[in-house]
Amino acid sequence: MSSSSDFPPDTFRWEETGGPDRVRTAVDLGGGYSTVVQKSGISGSSLNNYLKGREMKASGAVRLAEVCGVDPVWLIFGTGAANAPAH
Repeated sequence: MSSSSDFPPDTFRWEETGGPDRVRTAVDLGGGYSTVVQKSGISGSSLNNYLKGREMKASGAVRLAEVCGVDPVWLIFGTGAANAPAH
């Protein structure tokens, strides 16, 4: 049995794609650090980790995007526009 995976190697790098900068922008758009922590339910320590470059779970990114009014695809991948699409 081979130990190699059929999946491609992990090529996505959160920090290298500007993830922390997008989180910073989202927090600013969402009313600032304290407001985002309060409205999102994301702990201050977790938000600090994201701002420092730690990767976040998709569920946290979606919650953060919703609270901040930004597009989750932009927040996670840096593609498209920051402003959330109209519903």
